[in-house]
Amino acid sequence: MTKTNNLLVSIIFSVYKIERYSYILGVLDTISKQTYQNFETIIVVDGNKELYYNLLKLKDRYGVRLSILINEKRGGPSVARNTGIYASKGDVIVITDDDVLISPDWLENLLRNFEHDNILMVGGKILPYYEKDARALPEEVLWIVGCTYNGHPVERQKVRNVISANMAFRRELFNIISFEPSHKGDWRMSDTLIGIKTNEYRPGSVVYDPDPIVYHIVPKERTTLYYFIKRSYTEGFLKAFLRKKSVDKNIYNYESKYMTTVLSSIIKYILTYRLRYAIVNSVVLISVGTGFLIGTLSRKMKK
Repeated sequence: MTKTNNLLVSIIFSVYKIERYSYILGVLDTISKQTYQNFETIIVVDGNKELYYNLLKLKDRYGVRLSILINEKRGGPSVARNTGIYASKGDVIVITDDDVLISPDWLENLLRNFEHDNILMVGGKILPYYEKDARALPEEVLWIVGCTYNGHPVERQKVRNVISANMAFRRELFNIISFEPSHKGDWRMSDTLIGIKTNEYRPGSVVYDPDPIVYHIVPKERTTLYYFIKRSYTEGFLKAFLRKKSVDKNIYNYESKYMTTVLSSIIKYILTYRLRYAIVNSVVLISVGTGFLIGTLSRKMKK
């Protein structure tokens, strides 16, 4: 058993849009109110010098425990996270996003999982925080906005992967596995891939715990039909390449169970006259399926 009451935690998140400056302040403000206080915060600016110089001004506000780094050339979230991890000093690395609000006992609840020596990676619950005029989404497709969804485990258990808006892992894991550099939209698979690689290295070492909670901000533009189609198509397309990335023959078990959940929900929403939810879930299901089909054909053509 590992004692976690004095571990140094490194909280890391990447940023690249100056338009999200107010979101970044929200992250830092909620981090500063943690019940567990032995931590450092590292922000990695991904290729935006204007944002970098603006964030440097926050050093006086948040003290010596805040570090602001910059990658001169934009490389995507995976590269930025790796930069932050290399510069960190923590025994436990915690990854989050630049558009979340964090519950006060977040770190405390994440850390308790590492009392078990066999656990290498932990993920927590991510709830939507809808901005003004953003329409609520069906729970089955909340993954589109980076949140925990209906079809995801609801109790603490071992899982294939967790979501990086609420992810923690032991530092020694990074000596073996890192976030894979991404190309175009495939950074969205980095969470899945690092979970898969961790489980391949030590089976059963990735855990989902619903108690560490963050709230993912959902703006209006992420609740439009266009965004649903684009995001879900990309997800399906990239998932077609998972088999190439893993030795697990049953790599799509999670996706198969999820599809059953969505199909059931569509019927339920039709029968209860919640037609908007039925339409949204149908659009997402069709878009994911189309993306997966085209991705599969593309993969076969590249062989």
